[in-house]
Amino acid sequence: MVVAGNNEQYSRLCHVLGCPEFIKDPRFAQNAERVINRRALGEVLEPLFLKWKLSDLLVTLENSGVPSGPVNNLNAVFEDAHVQARRMCVEVNHPLTDNKVKLVANPIKFSGTPIESYSPPPMIGEHTYEVLSKLLEMSITDIEHLQNQKII
Repeated sequence: MVVAGNNEQYSRLCHVLGCPEFIKDPRFAQNAERVINRRALGEVLEPLFLKWKLSDLLVTLENSGVPSGPVNNLNAVFEDAHVQARRMCVEVNHPLTDNKVKLVANPIKFSGTPIESYSPPPMIGEHTYEVLSKLLEMSITDIEHLQNQKII
């Protein structure tokens, strides 16, 4: 993900990618034109991005003052050193698999009151009755009516 949010950052991005001619291209010269011509800009920049190894590009962009960062898949997220250091991955049992399921832990960490228990994501409809009856104070008759109408 690259955020060249102003003309100076865009200029630096163009220099990094080796396309300084796009700095003065009327379709992309100002931020408003880049927004309007976003698709065309993507079409000309994408092949230039693909020439780079991700780690090299991120370092070069950072050194050039162009905000950027990787868009990670879940495996990459949980392998990240910062995520691991903050213990942001928890594993729980799930009823649909024999394997544990990875979840994102609560980011708020209090030493005196740590969160030690996590639950798997609920199954579809697992808490419907509880929510309708207890939280919304619906009667069994009303809930059965919703079920009969296939609303729930």
